[in-house]
Amino acid sequence: MNGTKIRKPHKRKALNWQLALIIILSVIIVAVVFTGGFLLRSLLIKPQAGRSEYHTLYAGTETKSLESSEVEDSKPGSENSESGVYKRRDNVYNFLLLGMDEVAGNTDVIIIASFDCNVGKISMVQIPRDTYAEFGGSYGKINTAYKVFRAAAVRAKSPDPTKEALKSLAEMFSNSLNVPIDFYAMITLEGFRAVVDRIGGVDMYVPYDMYYEDPEQNLYINIKKGQQTLMGKDAEGFVRYRSGYIMADLARGDAQKMFITAFISKVKSSISIQMISGLAKDILPNLVTNLQLSDCIYFAKAALGVDMSNITMMTMPGAGNSKGTLYIMQRKAMLNIVNNYLNVYDKSIPDSYFDVDRIFTDDPGTEIYNLYMSGDGSVVTYNADDIEKSGIKIGLK
Repeated sequence: MNGTKIRKPHKRKALNWQLALIIILSVIIVAVVFTGGFLLRSLLIKPQAGRSEYHTLYAGTETKSLESSEVEDSKPGSENSESGVYKRRDNVYNFLLLGMDEVAGNTDVIIIASFDCNVGKISMVQIPRDTYAEFGGSYGKINTAYKVFRAAAVRAKSPDPTKEALKSLAEMFSNSLNVPIDFYAMITLEGFRAVVDRIGGVDMYVPYDMYYEDPEQNLYINIKKGQQTLMGKDAEGFVRYRSGYIMADLARGDAQKMFITAFISKVKSSISIQMISGLAKDILPNLVTNLQLSDCIYFAKAALGVDMSNITMMTMPGAGNSKGTLYIMQRKAMLNIVNNYLNVYDKSIPDSYFDVDRIFTDDPGTEIYNLYMSGDGSVVTYNADDIEKSGIKIGLK
């Protein structure tokens, strides 16, 4: 995927944290169900994507990946090292995790996750659905990118438009952030509801009364404040609710972080062979991924040792435009996230190699460009262990 071209015209003008966790758990569950203890111990094959090798950073639409014959002449420290050739750290992987709304066909859930299997560390970065970006030859909200890519794949008569669209979306992130996206996985809201029901609901304290109706999305939320067990339908309502929050979608992301923590706690306390079998049946019809069975086995084994204190969650830093309709990535802070939480290489990604095609901004001098270049580079992160103990305070209207 590194260095693959994305055609880009000349610029002129131009849900949810809990689903990410469920996608990860889905992979692990399916691996356990179909392999059993023997294979889990004997077939721990390291996924090819995470093996140590040299890569050329994406430097624009003319860059191509290194062939194996070119590696020796381009290693860091050689005369060609300034061309952006980096060595990959062994056993570190990146994932694109998506949750799709079946009604609109948008991916309101976009998470980039990194799993360092060497130290048992998981980092998850939520990309807000209203993020401004260029894809398919024009600008729009990033939650529609999958739908645009899929439509293009259908027009091109692709044998599998869904997977082709997911590959295109993963490639877009890989090139713009200059970190490889090794695997992708997408689950539907139907799958989410089924999984929550299967585990007997999620026990958590709902800090506010939640009421909202949207017949077009078939979304009806009516949840009362207090300690309770959220079953699938109410769990969906909790993680999709945003109308009562001052910070709307960003606050919803914080609520979803709390849901993830409660979900993990419930799974840990109630998982059984019977439940695993049922979860696999719920997940398989609602999951699209390029993970192979051997990959699933490997990550299942590695994930068993991950402690809550080693799970870090954050939202892509950004700012809203003056109309309140778009979320603009703040370049400096996002580059810090890439280097501290998503970078699979042996050294930092320099500014000159970050978002080289400027897909997350407009022309200089515009409001969007000014927001893109704003901020001091600071990043707010949340640790799952701390969330379990203290929660997150969310402002109400």
